[in-house]
Amino acid sequence: MLNFMPSEFSVLIANFADRSKEMETMFAKVVIPSFEMVSSQVKAAQAKNDNPVSMIILCRGMAGSGYIQKQFDQFCAQILGSEAEVIVPRDPWSAIAKGAVLHALKPTTVGSRKSRWSFGIGVHRAFDPELDGNENRYKCPSRGQRVNGCVKWFIKQEESIKDKVKWIHGYITMKSAGRRRDTVGDLLLYRSRDSDPGERIDDPGVEQFATLRIRIPSQLTQADKKVMIGFKIDVNEKSVGFEARCGRKMSDR
Repeated sequence: MLNFMPSEFSVLIANFADRSKEMETMFAKVVIPSFEMVSSQVKAAQAKNDNPVSMIILCRGMAGSGYIQKQFDQFCAQILGSEAEVIVPRDPWSAIAKGAVLHALKPTTVGSRKSRWSFGIGVHRAFDPELDGNENRYKCPSRGQRVNGCVKWFIKQEESIKDKVKWIHGYITMKSAGRRRDTVGDLLLYRSRDSDPGERIDDPGVEQFATLRIRIPSQLTQADKKVMIGFKIDVNEKSVGFEARCGRKMSDR
């Protein structure tokens, strides 16, 4: 027969309850931020694909604590259901898992990727009577018969691109006004899903998607200004940016 005094047993239970509350308070600063981080990572993983999250790996630090593991078991059961499993791997696999987690948390850097679009700029060129009609024909005082509404494609769909500024071959000539003032002009940007799009703005699949405002700072000169256009594709952000340069100066982007 086991003998015990009820008063001592009550004190033992009370002390155990107090210690549990102390432990919960002590670990709250670790557990709650960890729950928030796991929750955000689960949402990010689910947004990328439809595959369910089936495993949560705890690495180093306080991952060996039975209390921490129990808290994570309960938390993951709430947000992922009974299918998910919380594991604490032993070395050396623990180090491998930790490296994989840290790598996943860092932004992915891609050096090169294939373009999903063809990109071009609106241009005018010399009139060709065998190719062009009279509807887009005009006479330029300095360059003779020209035709507008054309597109110069500088990158084609499925072409490899890199995350750096690439200057388009050629330049735009902006005539000098003969007096000090800013030179302003608009450059129309076009795109197409075709790998070999047409050379006119009204061809099928060709669409204008942006306008680049070019502003060259004022300078007193009689010479014409030659403006170069460059583009930079951010393969991580999936965006393309354009900029203009006159000499060594950068204009508005």
